[in-house]
Amino acid sequence: MQLLSFKERVLIFLAEKNAFTNSLKMTTPMLSKYLGTSQQSASRLLIEPLIV
Repeated sequence: MQLLSFKERVLIFLAEKNAFTNSLKMTTPMLSKYLGTSQQSASRLLIEPLIV
């Protein structure tokens, strides 16, 4: 079984928070906690296009 990439996990996180239809206020520390990564990595993921 293949593990999900960080980008795929970000998309799932956004879907779970209903962020595709509503505004979502979040911080990179919140996202990094969900992803189990550093705040810097979470920030980098948000800067890069979310193409999977």
